[in-house]
Amino acid sequence: MDRPPDELPGIKESEWTMQATNEKRITQRKHSRPAAGRGTNGRFPVGVSGNPAGRPQGSRHRASVLAEALLDGRVEALTEKAVEMALAGDVTALRLCLERLLPVRRERHLTMTLPSPVTAADITAGFVRVVEALASGDLTPSETSSVAELLESARRAIETTDLARRIEELEERLEDGEQDEAGADNWPAE
Repeated sequence: MDRPPDELPGIKESEWTMQATNEKRITQRKHSRPAAGRGTNGRFPVGVSGNPAGRPQGSRHRASVLAEALLDGRVEALTEKAVEMALAGDVTALRLCLERLLPVRRERHLTMTLPSPVTAADITAGFVRVVEALASGDLTPSETSSVAELLESARRAIETTDLARRIEELEERLEDGEQDEAGADNWPAE
């Protein structure tokens, strides 16, 4: 069918030609063999990459390279301009300058004296000190949570060590008891 039928009103010849061309492409795709590694629809299956080696290590995005080339040699001038704008009262420039000079502090170094966690009682004393530090405002709630998690880990380690020791003692007692019972059976009756 090279020409559109006359009984289809509203379809221009150029639209019909485009539609026919697209249908040919779809038909050709259906009958051609897919490339290696691709499914029957011509796409890679889920979880399979067209480049198994991945992007080469150290390679950089083209836009990043172009942006650096554009700014090369102008960094000082741009920094001075941002500082000038911040000093002139531009809030956005001021925020930008402060974020670069003083990044948001994620964590701080804590100085706190806790007992050496050797027994469960030491852990309890440590928890008491942490809660007191929170109440006095020396620690933030998130810092308190972090220290409490650390103390809880120490408690579990102490508990595990203690349980292992107790199990060994019980096993030794059982072995000694079995030997005593075995020995009692071998003694002649008097």
